[in-house]
Amino acid sequence: MFNGDIARSIELDLLAGQPKTYQSTSGAAIEARLHRVRLSHAILGDFDLEVGFSLSRISRDLLGRDFFNCIQIGFRENQLAFYVTPTP
Repeated sequence: MFNGDIARSIELDLLAGQPKTYQSTSGAAIEARLHRVRLSHAILGDFDLEVGFSLSRISRDLLGRDFFNCIQIGFRENQLAFYVTPTP
């Protein structure tokens, strides 16, 4: 989920998306609208994902399972290294 201001900045009509309610474990609910977008990264490539853009201000943008199904995250503790690669 991303802040709705981001949708406006990439020229999406925020309210044109399908409505969805996200609920946190604390019980707080956030109303959002779903849009298909392409996330691009110079090394990892492009990802076509359905993204929820919130109707109210949120303090953090979050990437979810759809994105994490496209990448691998790893740690090499003995080298103090962290890496992210596309899923083969």
